[in-house]
Amino acid sequence: LSNFEEFLLRVSSYIREVNHEKESMEQALKRKESDHDREVRCLYEEMEQQIKAERERLVCQEALRHDRSNVLQKELHNKEQEMEKILYRQKKLEHQLQSLNSEQLETRVQNERLRHLNENLLEELEKSKWELEAVKGQLQKLQKEAQLEQEQKNRDVFRVSKNMQKEKQSLLRQLELL
Repeated sequence: LSNFEEFLLRVSSYIREVNHEKESMEQALKRKESDHDREVRCLYEEMEQQIKAERERLVCQEALRHDRSNVLQKELHNKEQEMEKILYRQKKLEHQLQSLNSEQLETRVQNERLRHLNENLLEELEKSKWELEAVKGQLQKLQKEAQLEQEQKNRDVFRVSKNMQKEKQSLLRQLELL
């Protein structure tokens, strides 16, 4: 286009020069009119050829641009479909991750609950052990007291029995004396 514009500028400049020299060269111009007309026709033909060539170039360039635009549109459509698939997979993975996080949270809560329950059961077990030991101590004490009491009873019975035996013998002697 720059060559074409330069050419147009040159032609315009030339025409201006011709118009400027018109008055002083009118006689010479008449003699050279046929040559000038022929030269102008050549210039116009050349200009038309250049315009035609430029138009063909622009048409070709537009066709290439159109083809390129179609290719880019297809690529864009493919990329959009690919992006939709990626977004779908991403949402699916996010949902799975959210579900997994929820399960993990539930598991942590359940583990915490079980830990507290375990601690409570251990405390109760420890308390039961202490209570069992206390009951064992009381039982042993009671058994010892019962044993001592039984031994005392046995001694008392033996003593009473012995006293009764003595009384019996004493009574028998008294009877014999009678």
